[in-house]
Amino acid sequence: MTGWRQVAMVARRDFVQRATSRPFLLTLVLIVGLVIVGGPFLADATTPDPAREVAVVEPVEPTLESLVVSAGDQVDLDVTVVGVADRAAGDQAIIDGDADVLLVAQPAPGVLVWRTSPDLRLSSALSQALRAQAQQQQAADLGLTADEAVALVSPPPPDEDLLDPEDPAESSDRAASFVGMILLYFAVVLFGQFVMLGVVEEKSSRVVEVVLSRVLPYRLLAGKVIGIGALGVVQILAFAVAIYVAARLSGAADDLALDPGLVASILGWFLVGFAFFAVVYAALGATVTRQEDVQSVALLPLVVVLPAYFIAIFSVDDPDSTLVRITSIVPPFSPFIMPIRSAAVDVPGWQIALSVVLLLAATYGVIRLAGRIYSGAILAIGQRVSLRDAWRRSSDAAAQ
Repeated sequence: MTGWRQVAMVARRDFVQRATSRPFLLTLVLIVGLVIVGGPFLADATTPDPAREVAVVEPVEPTLESLVVSAGDQVDLDVTVVGVADRAAGDQAIIDGDADVLLVAQPAPGVLVWRTSPDLRLSSALSQALRAQAQQQQAADLGLTADEAVALVSPPPPDEDLLDPEDPAESSDRAASFVGMILLYFAVVLFGQFVMLGVVEEKSSRVVEVVLSRVLPYRLLAGKVIGIGALGVVQILAFAVAIYVAARLSGAADDLALDPGLVASILGWFLVGFAFFAVVYAALGATVTRQEDVQSVALLPLVVVLPAYFIAIFSVDDPDSTLVRITSIVPPFSPFIMPIRSAAVDVPGWQIALSVVLLLAATYGVIRLAGRIYSGAILAIGQRVSLRDAWRRSSDAAAQ
């Protein structure tokens, strides 16, 4: 049996065994269903209601009502003016929840009556409406015409010129790259540990002794990384699709236009970056036997993952800083940072190519190194093996 076929058989076994388990299927269906069904409701619940009711003592002047509605539109509020008989009726309307605020226009400069605390957006709009009404009254007292009064109260805004206008697609590219980085972070932290747990389970149950009688250690390592890693990638992608569908249903992604080439690039960085860390987790998992020791060993890759994650967040605001430029090329930081940087600025092609070559070379080197550690530690049943001892055991076995 060829080496590639052995790797494929191990990967298929781990993938099918876990993908068909009831806990995995229930978790996948539950989370994806909650995201798709509950996402739009959550978006509606967390979106502030733009409707506002403003009580005004009757008779309501048409000019004031028009100014209030117009001022509300400027701050994205749907303002409705409600007439009340007097101040006491306005206070009661606020207490009963029939109005958000009572506007007492006279005597100037007016009073805004709230129930507990001011609504800053509405307060700003009503203050602007009262100022505009006062200016219109002053213009009328001066005998100005309607056009002159409008020019005095609402002068035309200045023209705006943009030296470097933002491409609407650029913000979508940045958002997609940022989401890809977040998914990579969670995939590494969550499913990297799943790879480690899979290695520890076989080692503690001594199943690995039977498997290694027919499969070389590094092939077993590659198969487990591919099988469990592929399952993690499928689950992460399912979550991403569910989030996208929920965003579409809620209208949050109506203007989202993604470049297929960008999506393919983000997916490529995701897969290579995840493969790098999955191999590291698998090698570390071979050094322990008890599941109680997994958490302590699993913290080691976070020494690299967490700085990469925070630098990636920093790169959103400053994608061309020296730190971001260097870490976007150097592995294993590059899969977190380069997608965001390339979506924000024009990165020279040679830098992207160098980043890809270095990451692939680093991944190959980690696979070779992890294979040595894995083969030296996987058969050490019932004991914890240091990385140095695992390397020495592997070297001794190779020399025999």
